[in-house]
Amino acid sequence: MCLDNGVHLVRCSGRTEINYIAQGMYGAAAGEPKIVSKAIVATWKLWEYGELPWQVSEDTWFWLDYGYEYYPRWLEEQKQK
Repeated sequence: MCLDNGVHLVRCSGRTEINYIAQGMYGAAAGEPKIVSKAIVATWKLWEYGELPWQVSEDTWFWLDYGYEYYPRWLEEQKQK
């Protein structure tokens, strides 16, 4: 799955990694520091898949960060509607 922001291709990843956009947005909406969002993902990956934090895919971290950083822009757009 690929994400295009209307100007350029942002990144292509598997569907499971893309899901972390929502996790990042949720973390930002909840007001948690990004490190807490990352800890939640690392804990989930360890619990569910037995992956240690350094084994989590680069795409997972990219999309988590993307969602976290995108949320304030998305929120501002919603207020302008």
